[in-house]
Amino acid sequence: MFCGGPGPMTKEHAWPQWLGRAAEVEPLQHSLTSGFSRTADDALSELPNQAVHKQGSVLTSRIREVCAACNNGWMSRLEVRVRPLLERLWAPAYPLGSSWFNTSELTLLSSWATKTAWVRERVADRTNTADSDVRQAFAQSLLPPELTAVWVARHQGDYDFAAFHTSIEVTHRDQDWSTGERRSVRLCSLVFHGLVFLVRTDSGTGVPAFALPEESWLQLWPHRHPMPWPPSRTVTDDESYLVTKALQNWLTLPATAQFHRSGDWQHRSQN
Repeated sequence: MFCGGPGPMTKEHAWPQWLGRAAEVEPLQHSLTSGFSRTADDALSELPNQAVHKQGSVLTSRIREVCAACNNGWMSRLEVRVRPLLERLWAPAYPLGSSWFNTSELTLLSSWATKTAWVRERVADRTNTADSDVRQAFAQSLLPPELTAVWVARHQGDYDFAAFHTSIEVTHRDQDWSTGERRSVRLCSLVFHGLVFLVRTDSGTGVPAFALPEESWLQLWPHRHPMPWPPSRTVTDDESYLVTKALQNWLTLPATAQFHRSGDWQHRSQN
């Protein structure tokens, strides 16, 4: 999945196991995925909405697409290095009321969130928004790609170990929809232990950027200076979910006469 090497595949957990040791209960597995695509000059269509529910704890969800060298190498080292930083983020209180993260720590948190979101993407619908060259470069440098952005917020609500995904196919407004030149954008929010990470991955340049309210969301990547923590306001369950769905706040949607909804969520249970 990352290095592209021919080595033996191992089973990688979608959520790091050590995160569960701080949980009071083992949360059930739920994953929501949706998307939008331009399908004609006068039509925008919503892709099938999928809600996947698996028996057992989210901590048991795994993919068998990470080679042993990556899983037991840089990915394992990344988990060890990021753990104390995540514990600082979700701490209930801070000396003198706040904490600061330097640029190296922000990069480390961003790399971990990117890796986790990309693994979650494979769990959700078996796709990769970032192409193989980008994923290989990430595995070698441990720097989030240029077309990746990461935010973090404090969360207050019922969600814990929840993952929400939206996949968007974007066509330039000055081009005919059938030209085939599109960009894919993947939004993934990860909610756990009173935190929400939002990771945006673009497959190419040209898609508008967006900003989130600074009183709630702090941008980890790209960053220019150290970051104070925590933000002044927490986000709710609805905000944690809708941050991946409210496209009209930043994306110029095509002027279409028809919008085809996919209907209700298709709920699928897995053993």
